[in-house]
Amino acid sequence: LTIFEIIVTNNGEIDLDNVFVIEDSYGSGLVYVDYYNGTGNWKHMLNSNNKHQFNLIDTLKVGESKRFYVIFNTTELGNFTNTVLVGYDNVTLANSTNVTEVIGIEVNETVKNETVDQIVKRDISNATGNPLVILLLGLFVCVVARRFKN
Repeated sequence: LTIFEIIVTNNGEIDLDNVFVIEDSYGSGLVYVDYYNGTGNWKHMLNSNNKHQFNLIDTLKVGESKRFYVIFNTTELGNFTNTVLVGYDNVTLANSTNVTEVIGIEVNETVKNETVDQIVKRDISNATGNPLVILLLGLFVCVVARRFKN
């Protein structure tokens, strides 16, 4: 498992309503599991594009930060990037800047590398025609012995 902490800060001049965060993309080695609230009251849904969306139920006041955590299963080793989009839908339009800081928290796992020695047996002797020669010699002796009997 790995956990990403998503922090949304209002650096604007007005309070923000209906703040949302959308999981835009994450690595092929990540599989979404769940989320949990940090600060604020976040609700999860799949949006119309079938992407994970997290909606802040509270108002995000000027200078305030709210956070939540997204949990993923990892299907491969490596460093992963989780890209999110942040927006808001105020009833009253105003200019404002949202800053999103995404911090990846890695979980260290011990990987046991095993080396398997495999012994392959190969016959390195050259093939000979000895069995064929013996067979032909045996047939020849039988034929000659039969002629002497007759």
